[in-house]
Amino acid sequence: MLSYLCLLGAIIFEVSGTLLLPVSENFTKPIPTAGLTVCYLIGFFLLTFAIRSIPISIVYATWSGLGVFFVAIFGHFVYRELLPWQGVLGLALIISGVILVNIFSQAQGLRADHFWENPMAAHEKFPEIEPPSLTPGSKRFFLR
Repeated sequence: MLSYLCLLGAIIFEVSGTLLLPVSENFTKPIPTAGLTVCYLIGFFLLTFAIRSIPISIVYATWSGLGVFFVAIFGHFVYRELLPWQGVLGLALIISGVILVNIFSQAQGLRADHFWENPMAAHEKFPEIEPPSLTPGSKRFFLR
């Protein structure tokens, strides 16, 4: 649960930083530039906590998808940018994709290092995936 809160915080800070980009006027305004830099740094810092227990593919799909969605929505209301019906449809498809990735990902909660740390526990959780060979010629010895 904490990982998803960190992911939510990362999305909030990334969206905030992106919304400060026009205000910074190509980085010529020091305060908005500092604000967006801090927002991006905090956002990426929080992402590092999210990927500890959520697979990076899920984290990135959620972070980028919801980031695009919220930037478009806030851009419409804050900066009066046009959002035609095709854009709204695209945003709905992005949200649908994020939901599908999070709900139906069989790899959710399982990372490659789980196999190396405890291959049998990972195999018990996902029996359709064979545990890796731990012999001296296996990939483990080449990857580490």
